[in-house]
Amino acid sequence: REMGLPIANIICGCNDNGGIWDLLHHGALHTDAVAEQTLTPAGDHTVPPDLERLIYATMGEEETRRFLEACATGRTYRPPEARFEELRRGMYAGVISGNRMESIIRSFYNTSTYMMDPYSALAYCSLQDYRTRYAVGRTALVLSEKSPAHAASIVARSLGISVEELSDRVTILRQGQYIDDMPTKDTNAQEMTNMMVGHSVTLNIERPEPVDPKPRI
Repeated sequence: REMGLPIANIICGCNDNGGIWDLLHHGALHTDAVAEQTLTPAGDHTVPPDLERLIYATMGEEETRRFLEACATGRTYRPPEARFEELRRGMYAGVISGNRMESIIRSFYNTSTYMMDPYSALAYCSLQDYRTRYAVGRTALVLSEKSPAHAASIVARSLGISVEELSDRVTILRQGQYIDDMPTKDTNAQEMTNMMVGHSVTLNIERPEPVDPKPRI
């Protein structure tokens, strides 16, 4: 935006760890909060990794130092009221649950045949919330950094299909080396596992119930 791009607002999509939402909407960030594990682990942070850069760009070096001191000591960070609007200007954050994220992956695919990855779904849901709240319908650009393939099990579950049904072909790697590729319909989980490992593997392992278990830690 500072380079001259015509960007009116930057919208951040958060999972249940909505630290940036707390900061932008309530003016406080609890740096000592414990992150919840979600379906989008790259967003499982109480303090967003690039927040330091945003604070530096909007409020300068001295305020960035104060923010980093709060993080180092586990204190709640609150930007000065006089400069808080500088941080919030042109920024919006949405907090999206895992259930809603999966729902939007399914509904978006059903209406457009476009397959979203979980992180794109967070961003798109946040865009929907922004448009609803402010009645803004201008063109938006959703930045999608990952392929649906990186979270195939989540995408498949959202669409109500198996992981195998997501692809036309499958490529087998073993220790980073190409082994083979084939149509997905012509293989199965057992064959793919054997090729990845290099020998036959038993997928269904029966484990006996422990006898007289004792705590060891």
